[in-house]
Amino acid sequence: MQSFLPKRLKELRKEHNMTQEQLAKKINKTRSTIAGYETERKEPDFDTLVTLASIFNISTDYLLGLTDSKERYSTSDTIIIPVVSETLNHQNILVKENICGYSALLSNETGEGNHFYFKVKDNSMCNSRILAGDLVLIKMQDNPEDGRIFLVSLENKEAVLRRIFSKGSTYIFQPDNPVYSPYIVSGKEEFNQKVRIIGKAVHVRFSI
Repeated sequence: MQSFLPKRLKELRKEHNMTQEQLAKKINKTRSTIAGYETERKEPDFDTLVTLASIFNISTDYLLGLTDSKERYSTSDTIIIPVVSETLNHQNILVKENICGYSALLSNETGEGNHFYFKVKDNSMCNSRILAGDLVLIKMQDNPEDGRIFLVSLENKEAVLRRIFSKGSTYIFQPDNPVYSPYIVSGKEEFNQKVRIIGKAVHVRFSI
């Protein structure tokens, strides 16, 4: 994912005649941390993004490259959530190693609960108009809902999107692409051993 933050942060810092050291002091970080932000070696967390936007009187969307407008939004109107590209640590999917960036969206798009974007790697859900490179908003939820698309780990492998169908104690994890095969488990014991439900797909942001 292309990151606009390093370039825009550096430009804003210079526009305000700040050194890396001066900016670091304002946000209680080290100069090397600011240098990391500006060279894409480090990524600021949500609170730091909001603080930086406040210092430069711009929107977090502008910092992240989601808009070319510097106009600020109320922080109550927009939120920053992580974008996950790797899911090898399923117990804590939001560990630093899994996160490839951050994205902003309006708070009324999420509702209650914890959310993150999942960057799709394949076309196994193409008939649901979800393609490789798209960002799918995931609401963290471990209880499946019949007929809905969920991010799941099957046999402790890399997480994938699948539509879940259930009949009694049998669960079918159905791809929306005939090239891929469905995955079926029967019984609670097999389900608990082989399946981890990570979260429910809420909406998709298409890659263009």
